Amino acid sequence: MGLYNYNYESKSMGITLPKAYAKLHTLVLNSDGRVDAVFSIHQSREDVSKYSAIDKVKVTFEWDRKTDLAKAAYEAAKVQMVDVYNEDVFETVKEKGVLFGWLDDIV
Repeated sequence: MGLYNYNYESKSMGITLPKAYAKLHTLVLNSDGRVDAVFSIHQSREDVSKYSAIDKVKVTFEWDRKTDLAKAAYEAAKVQMVDVYNEDVFETVKEKGVLFGWLDDIV
């Protein structure tokens, strides 16, 4: 299981990947009941097991304990909206997370 998207732009490396894959790397259950999921971004499905991640993306979400944790992490990543402070209007606005809209990569 994983996620994929086309034309992923890595700001840390200054490159654009024609196709990128995101794989769940770690899960941490916080004391407040929220979960931190870290996804590693790679340039191909095969690179996940061979090379270090190009980028790592953290997604925090509330977990319904009746659902599968890994599946919940993938679903949360695809719809995550993040708060970003906009200095032009002096307020916090919602923007799409890095993995927003990515597709399921089921082999």
